[in-house]
Amino acid sequence: MMKRVVLSVLAMVLALLIAASCKKEKAEETETHRYAAAMVKDDQFYVATFSDLKEGVEVKSADAVVLAKGHLHMHYHQGALYLMSGSMGGYGGEQKLYKYKVDESGHLAQSPEVLSFAGSPNPVEVVYTDQNKAYVSTNGAKADLIVISLDPLKEIARIDLSKYAVEDNDPDAGTGYVRDGKLFLPLNQVKSMMEIRPCTGQLAVIDIATDKVEKVIEDSRVTSLGMLGHTNGIEDDNGNLYLQTGPRAAMTKANPAVAGAYSWGEGILRIKRGETDFDKGYHIPVASLPGAENGSYFMTWVYGGKGKAYCVIQIPSKGDMMQYSYTPYEIDLNGKTGRILGLPYSMGWAATGVIREGNQIFFALATSNAGNGIYSYDMNSGKCNQSPVVKTEFPVYKVVKLGK
Repeated sequence: MMKRVVLSVLAMVLALLIAASCKKEKAEETETHRYAAAMVKDDQFYVATFSDLKEGVEVKSADAVVLAKGHLHMHYHQGALYLMSGSMGGYGGEQKLYKYKVDESGHLAQSPEVLSFAGSPNPVEVVYTDQNKAYVSTNGAKADLIVISLDPLKEIARIDLSKYAVEDNDPDAGTGYVRDGKLFLPLNQVKSMMEIRPCTGQLAVIDIATDKVEKVIEDSRVTSLGMLGHTNGIEDDNGNLYLQTGPRAAMTKANPAVAGAYSWGEGILRIKRGETDFDKGYHIPVASLPGAENGSYFMTWVYGGKGKAYCVIQIPSKGDMMQYSYTPYEIDLNGKTGRILGLPYSMGWAATGVIREGNQIFFALATSNAGNGIYSYDMNSGKCNQSPVVKTEFPVYKVVKLGK
């Protein structure tokens, strides 16, 4: 009798230990992931989710989603992570948009929805609305702005922009921004990926409800606003919209052999809240900022509050995009000035991963000494990390938050 009792107790203890072990393994498997990073190596992107922006976190490529290298679009919107490796100027990419649903623990669905674009329009960027649709800017020979449904994921229309083109039939839609029921869509007016047309900066204002172009506004202070695949718009605390030119205009202006006699313009423009025209009293040439040079530019930027924006700016005297010539930077939008923050210099492939979280700005950097990873700047204390807060296996191209 006693033997049976002992065996029963041992069996219960063993069962409890197994249950506890399984529960622990399940908890480890379902660790909450709040961010996604796109790392780049050779000819591929590795998109991996991870738990937090804090010391001790490492991002590996083992379980990553792999895409062909191109101009990567990565955006979280209403419970899904959208990925697209866009082709630009014949460089890399696919003709597909992937939609990965994100579960409550921040993990991606194993099988995505896929939208394949017919006719090889070379999609590069997607601009999302608060409705069930988005707009896809393309870099093909056609002047189409593609309108898509997000659920289900499908193409629903194409807006012909050809009549707004300069010299050819394609005005080359740039990276747009949605505000107040309008899509503010820059028109790049390019000849090729590295060659822009000598004309004023242009932007189409499109009504989201009707998908009709209301007007095209112009500003002679800049050339080729909102470079496709390289820039984004931001809003300040007052709802003012800021757009900038990006690399192509700055590099053209700085190269006398290419610039010729035309007066090329670069920098930041503003469209005030409630308005649909450029603010004629507002322009910040990037080259005029403290520490910047003729030919300096930045790509992705974020708004940090109190009139401050953050980016990674290129310093031509430090080298080209494959050298350590990019430095984290703070722009004072109100004072039209700025400053180098003092974090390590980075290579260009890691100059577009900038994200704000609370009072901190995180920069994805590929440095010469401290290595690849995500570095932090505290807006309150001014502290800059000289080594990565989050270490990554490869240089990080973009970082997004999975959720609000």
